[in-house]
Amino acid sequence: MNKQKNLVIGLAVSLLLIIFVLLNTEPVTINFLVVKPKLPLIVVLVIMAFLGALVSWLMGEKSQNDQKGAWGFFKKKNDKKINE
Repeated sequence: MNKQKNLVIGLAVSLLLIIFVLLNTEPVTINFLVVKPKLPLIVVLVIMAFLGALVSWLMGEKSQNDQKGAWGFFKKKNDKKINE
């Protein structure tokens, strides 16, 4: 039942994204330092979404590593107390 629910939600989101892509095809100018490329709006949105996901993933990886380090420190500290 849970897999079917996820499939229906995934299909609904995919349909909404396809409609969104079809409605956002007009070109926009992007001012980026010296260059001013003209790209379809959806391309800009997809690139920004990808970059946002990449930054979030990288920050999540750092956070997970920090947590592992904290738990490793906590475990070592408790191991010393147990051995004493």
